[in-house]
Amino acid sequence: MTISDRITRVSSILNNFAALSALQALQMTQQSLATVENQVSTGLSVASAADNSSDWSIAAQLNADSGMVTASNDALSEGQSALATASATQDRITTANTFDTDLTTNYANGVAGLVDADMNEASTRLQALQTQEQLGIQSLSVANQNAALILKLFGG
Repeated sequence: MTISDRITRVSSILNNFAALSALQALQMTQQSLATVENQVSTGLSVASAADNSSDWSIAAQLNADSGMVTASNDALSEGQSALATASATQDRITTANTFDTDLTTNYANGVAGLVDADMNEASTRLQALQTQEQLGIQSLSVANQNAALILKLFGG
């Protein structure tokens, strides 16, 4: 094909309205095909601001907000984890404190049982010893009087 053949063809297309209309339809179809191929490959119906600036701007803002929400959710999850750990630690501390209180009470009761006197028993024993002491004094007195009487009997 020579240059004059090409020029003839181009001039015939430019002068032929049917051919010009078909060419425009083909170009629009190819443009639509490229747009759909891009949508399929990226998964986005609006890939850039050139496709639809208002939708693209809203989508970009929502994507940024989604990132902040994800970061907030991650921070909340970490906070919940820290609270769960603190709660478990508090439960352990409460259990340890209860155990310590019970142990202290048991020790105090045990020591009191070993050291504190049974007042009824001590009082009874005191009376018995006082009675025994009085009987001892009386027997000593009787024994001394008997010796004096025996001496008197023998002329002493």
